[in-house]
Amino acid sequence: MTNENLDEIYEKMRKNMFPEWRKQLLKIWDDIENKYSSKNR
Repeated sequence: MTNENLDEIYEKMRKNMFPEWRKQLLKIWDDIENKYSSKNR
């Protein structure tokens, strides 16, 4: 395996995974923010 292969694989993974991860993280972040903001009110 060359570095080019790895870069290509990484690039594919990043393109495929990132949107899903991003959605998940944003959702989790929202949940956390909601919990804290409701506690602080």
